[in-house]
Amino acid sequence: MAYQTNSGNFFDYLTQMLVENKVSETIQILSDASSSDPTLNGDLKFLKLRANKKLMVPAGGVGGPPKTQIQDVIKLIKELKSAHYRREVKVNTLTEPSKKAMKQIRKNNPSVNTATKKKRSVWPWVLLFLLLGGGAAGYYFKDQILQNELVKKVIPAGFLSSNETPEINKASAAPEKAKKQAKKETTTSSSSSTSSSSSLPSSSSSSASLSSSSKKKTTKPSSTSIGKYFIQIASYTELDQAKSKRKRVEMSFDRAIVLQKDLGGKPNYKIVIPGFKTRENAEDFQDDRKVDRLYVGAFIQPFRSGCGNLTKLEENVYACK
Repeated sequence: MAYQTNSGNFFDYLTQMLVENKVSETIQILSDASSSDPTLNGDLKFLKLRANKKLMVPAGGVGGPPKTQIQDVIKLIKELKSAHYRREVKVNTLTEPSKKAMKQIRKNNPSVNTATKKKRSVWPWVLLFLLLGGGAAGYYFKDQILQNELVKKVIPAGFLSSNETPEINKASAAPEKAKKQAKKETTTSSSSSTSSSSSLPSSSSSSASLSSSSKKKTTKPSSTSIGKYFIQIASYTELDQAKSKRKRVEMSFDRAIVLQKDLGGKPNYKIVIPGFKTRENAEDFQDDRKVDRLYVGAFIQPFRSGCGNLTKLEENVYACK
């Protein structure tokens, strides 16, 4: 009965036999080894001749062949294994190789077929996920990022007009001004309450005046008039994007329009809240409705600044020239 073994495993088995000094067993296995592959079959015949010459012990000899000759045969076996390593050819033998030895050989010298696949690193996928997540977050918060004060400072020249630059500084100073004014009103109200407590007959009238003054009417933009001042929320280079943004701003702050203005020969579309007669009205609205919290960097600007003529192009869309 013939047994088939992969060439790599067969040569490993022969090497292990010689390392264990099992010379006679090695010669016996080689004596009937063959292969259907012509190249491997020729190499097996060559190996038989060399093994018989190097390993055969003369009659009446004592001990086995010298270790140097065994090492020569082992070296030849390794060269043959390397030559047929990737060819996936079989060796036919009449003597079945030891299953225990073959199992140990496969464990110590895994072949190409039995080699375990290397685990792929997960870091490229983690980096790709972070890049995609960062890009999605940047797109979602692009309006807030573009209107941020630090971002405006590094915007290339021409993106914002020269008339808008001073208004950015004014917008940044507006919250501090509001805080100072609120502190002053608190001090005034506390002093007036102290003086009113000294005169009992006028206490009811003073408390009524304080309650009426504390109730401040929320300023709203005019629903019909453009007004003299507006609060700029954002700006886009595409009209469709500006129209979509205008609808969301109008839902939050009662009114919004698109203001078209050419910058560097190209149209720029601003989303603004119009309808304020004075800057104070716009500042009160900005503070009361917390416009800055929802749209970071929103600022106030008069229509007369760089916008002498205002033409209505369509509903809620105006051209500034």
